Amino acid sequence: MIPEKNETELYIDEATALEYYVEICPHEKLYFPRLQKIVNLPGFKTSTSNTEINALTQGSNKHYSAIDEEGTYQCVIQNGDSRSRFYACGEIKFSYARWYDPLKWTGPHPGLLLQSDWYLWLYHFPMEINTLDGVEQFYAANPVSLCPHTKLIDVVGPQRLLNSLQSYRQTLDPVLDYELKHVKKGKEECKYCHSSFQSELRGVGQDTFLGVTCIRLLGKADSPNDSIWLSQ
Repeated sequence: MIPEKNETELYIDEATALEYYVEICPHEKLYFPRLQKIVNLPGFKTSTSNTEINALTQGSNKHYSAIDEEGTYQCVIQNGDSRSRFYACGEIKFSYARWYDPLKWTGPHPGLLLQSDWYLWLYHFPMEINTLDGVEQFYAANPVSLCPHTKLIDVVGPQRLLNSLQSYRQTLDPVLDYELKHVKKGKEECKYCHSSFQSELRGVGQDTFLGVTCIRLLGKADSPNDSIWLSQ
């Protein structure tokens, strides 16, 4: 049994700390030994080209690879039994922050960054999801966590997703359509672990989607008792 993370008492014995993990997506977890391995990869911390590594394990049979132009491997939330259509997908990658970067991380500490970009594709939502209850049932069936304290539903609330779906399907109100696409993209931050979130409506036609970006700092992997790591 994995112990629950307590925001007020982060120091625990090392054996227990090694049982902690970060949930990368609904299907995969990251434990401290793998965190250390990633941070200590040759040239990873010192690269000046903002090196990124896919955070997902391609060998996991719980994922479906939605191949894009770059062959990016993604976590996919399926639409029923169809493997050709899906509600949402997430591109999840590691990078290393060597210094304070206000565009990526607001905290003062360097370390491994986990960035997840989730795409809610409006075209693939079935027409049956046309009420607030329907949207809430979708979220309940697909509880994507952005950090231990924040879920996808907390950043893109049911009413916002429903409004976006209705506007996309009806395209009868250009004022509403404009309003939805110009929602302020202000960055939100988790008050417990300082993960940052940003969301916006993007694309046109069948390529319209609600995009959500989450950036989490995982620390420098110096110790499994690192408070930054344990906060995640």
